[in-house]
Order: sequence, then C-alpha cells, then structure tokens
Amino acid sequence: MLLSRYYITMVYFMNALDMSVFRFATFTLDTARGRLLDEAGDVALRPKSFALLCYLARNAGRVMSKDELIAVVWPGVTVTDDSLTQCIRDLRKTLGVQGATLVRTIPRRGYVFDMPLRDPSSAAVARPMAPPPAHPGSIAVMPFTCLLRQDQVLCDGLVNDVIGQLARLRSFHVIARGSTFALRHMAVDPIRAGSALGVAYVVTGTVTPRCTAVCLQVDLVRTDGGAIVWTDDIVIARTDILGGIGALADRIAHRVAREITSQERMLAVSAPDHGLDAWQSYHRGLDHVFRFDAAAMALAQGCFASAIAQDAGFARAHAGQSFCHYFFAFAGLCDDRDAEIRAALHAAQRAMDVDDGNPSSQWAFGRALWLAGDSDGGLLHTRQAVALCPGFAHAHYMIGFIEAHHGDPQRALDQMAKTEALSPFDPFLASVQITRAVALLRLGDIETAAIWARKASHHSNAYSQLLGNAALILAAAGQRDEARGIVATVHKSQPQYRLSTMFRSIYSMPDDVQAIYRRSAADINL
Repeated sequence: MLLSRYYITMVYFMNALDMSVFRFATFTLDTARGRLLDEAGDVALRPKSFALLCYLARNAGRVMSKDELIAVVWPGVTVTDDSLTQCIRDLRKTLGVQGATLVRTIPRRGYVFDMPLRDPSSAAVARPMAPPPAHPGSIAVMPFTCLLRQDQVLCDGLVNDVIGQLARLRSFHVIARGSTFALRHMAVDPIRAGSALGVAYVVTGTVTPRCTAVCLQVDLVRTDGGAIVWTDDIVIARTDILGGIGALADRIAHRVAREITSQERMLAVSAPDHGLDAWQSYHRGLDHVFRFDAAAMALAQGCFASAIAQDAGFARAHAGQSFCHYFFAFAGLCDDRDAEIRAALHAAQRAMDVDDGNPSSQWAFGRALWLAGDSDGGLLHTRQAVALCPGFAHAHYMIGFIEAHHGDPQRALDQMAKTEALSPFDPFLASVQITRAVALLRLGDIETAAIWARKASHHSNAYSQLLGNAALILAAAGQRDEARGIVATVHKSQPQYRLSTMFRSIYSMPDDVQAIYRRSAADINL
C-alpha cells in the first residue's frame, strides 16, 4: 500500500473533531454520536458501513482508493475487496434512490462521495454544524487506559458491558461503543472527549498492574468544567478477573447511574421553580421521594405529574407516580388504601404501556402487584427488571423484600447482599436493612436481626412502617426500652399507628413471625 494503515487511521482520528455533523440530501450524519438520521428519524446502518460513511463524508469530493478505505475501516486487519464492496452496497441501499449518486465508483481508481448540500449557496463540499447542547442525562464511557497491553482486551470487554448496562437502564442517553472507541486517544482528556461527543458526563478508567492483581480507578467527570463527581478504586485478583467481569460491570454501571441521578437531582432542586422541563421535574420529584414522608411524597406527586404532562412517554415519571401511591398505601398514610393501591397499579401500568422494556416499569408494576396481594406477580415482574438490567439494585431489593416476607429468607439475604454491593449508600438503605432483619428473624437469629433493625431505625429517612418493624424486632430480642422509644417517635407523626397497620400492608406473613410480632406489640403497647 502507498499509504500505511497506521498513518491513514491517525489522520482520520486527528481530523475527527474538525467536522462532526453533515447534512446532505435528506440525511443528517452525526459522526460524534454515531447516528445517521433522515426525516423519519434514525437510520439503521452496520458499524463498518457507518465507519465508511463517516470517512467518505469527511473526504467528500476526493477520490479514495480501495486500499485507503480498507486501511481506515479495517485497521490492522486483513480483508478482501469483497468486504469493502459489501459496505459500499450497504451504503447505497441505505441512502435509497440517491445512493448511487452520492457514492460513485471511479473506474480503476476507487470511490468518491458527491455530497450536495441542502443550502446550494454554500461553496463548501460539506457543511459541519455545531453540535446541539448536551442532554443533561447524556454519558460516554471511554475505553479504559491499560498500562499492560495484555489487559486491554479484558478492559475493552468491561467497558462494553458497562455501556450495555447503562443503556439497559433507559435512564440516560448513552453514546454507543463505536463512537467512544473511535476516540480512544481522548480517553485521558474527558473534557475534550465530552465536548466531541456532546455529552454531559464522561466515565474514564485506568488499570494499573499490582503483582497478582490489578487496580482499576474509575472516574465520573462533568464535562462543563471537568469536576470529578465520583471516583472508585477497585482491586481485583487476576485469577478472579474472567469470572468477575459481569459483577464488576454491574457495580460500575449502577454507581455511575446513581451519581448522575444525584447530580441531576441537585441541579433540579437548585433550578428556579418556574419553567422546569420534564427532566428537571422528574428529578426534583425524586429528591422529594427519598425523604419518605407524607408531605414530601405529595410534592413528588406534583413533580411527576408535571413531567408526565410535558412528556407522556416518560416511563420513569409514571413509575415515580406509582411509587408515591404505593408509599401512601404501604405506610398507612391515607384514608382510602384501596384507592391508593388502584392508583399505584394504574400508574405502573402506564409505565408498562409506555415502555415495558424499561426495568423501572417492570419494577413499579411488580411492586404494585405485590401491594395488591399478588406476591407471585410481584416476583415475576421484579425478576424481569433484573433480567433487563442485572445491575438494577432496587429490583434486587424488591425481590428480597418479597422473599423475606413470603418466601425463602435465605434468598432474601442473598438479594440484600447484592443490593448493598451494588449501592452501598442508597436512599433505600434503611429499607434494605430492615428487610435483612426480617429475614434473620425468620431464620431464628433474633440477636443479629436486632442489630440490623437498630441500624435501620437510625436513618433520617426511616418512616413509620419501617420504624414499627424495627421496634417489634428489638422487643423480640429483649430490647424493650429502646423499642418503646421508637414507638413513641412513630406516634408523634402517626398517632394511630398500630400492629394492625403493619399487618394490613405486609399481608400473609408466616404464622411464627406473626406470633412473635403480637407478643412484642403487647410488650411495647403497639
């Protein structure tokens, strides 16, 4: 070849920022975001065909040889001319009646991309556009930097899994692997990478060898200033790497998602009250939800309603609305419990109608079904949420909750362990700990159950139903004075709270647990 593959590839990458968005005929090509669009929306294109189109667009008007195109699209790989021919055929078919005109064959020389502009007054062959403002929930996971070449394949696989997990959450706009890997050389410069890709957040990672282990440092960076909003150092033995990639990807993806959500909540809370868009309204609603009290939950309902009014297809806003109704019914903070259950089911069904592939929709529907008395249906849909996204901590919690109260308490403990591993500082941590206590109580380990009940009761967002449960378990362990103190706290905010309030929500508990709770309630006047 007259021009080395390495040189061609580097020239392509160095020019990648000069022109990132092109408009031609009826199409818009966004090379940074990895998207080809027509008037109807996204146009599907195979990765190699898309890479070829990007290079053709950047070099429109110039005849490019087959060797040059193969060197760019398949760097370091030996392929035949047939591979290029197939991609050319794919492009022409995708571009429709204009395909043969746009991608022209120059006999014995190669190909040229004739790209007529929509604006005929422009003299340029291709007209780049400034990328639109970054969506507040957009994120790019860059290839991790490895000091040892032998670690690169595993690291690339890990990054691919993290991208997949974040995409399955359907909570954010996640840049595709092809786009981030094309800018691998920018991995050490998250601000530049974020600007090129038009995202609000960038994840970077560095892998350092340590004798028989590797150390992975992961950073989440805001691109509007470069502040690191979260970092984590993970040490993993080399012997555990292959078997632990999946769990590691779950952990990174969930924590990245949690930190972005936390950042967006803070931004939404600090925004002016008037003019909130659907995204801001939803995240302000989350901030209210995580306080777990009646007044805040009512404010959350208003926020979610505003988000839905602006975007009826916002599945997570419907799921949030369902949770508010669930909370009022579960905590006994309503006059008409049946009406709240129906409302929780209705909102969860709306989330499912909008997007049943969203794990939040399945989680909301499973939770509402359980509240309505269908524990089997609750398990079915919460397990579906985990199947959709194995790193979805709240779904693991709900599975464990149902198992703790109606199923296998050991499986419940396993689910609580997964939840805490994925999200050790979760707003639902008090609920995770009291569920662990219930499971231990059912297994006969009352002393350890009391330890976890005490931990749960100390959280600032512990609400009446949770505190009542903690008091009963502590009383069963002989800690009656502490239990009475918790009951007094409950009655300050909810004077009518009694054991019957709990039994009404947590139905069909095993007889032995009900007997323990009745004895404890008699001892502490609950």
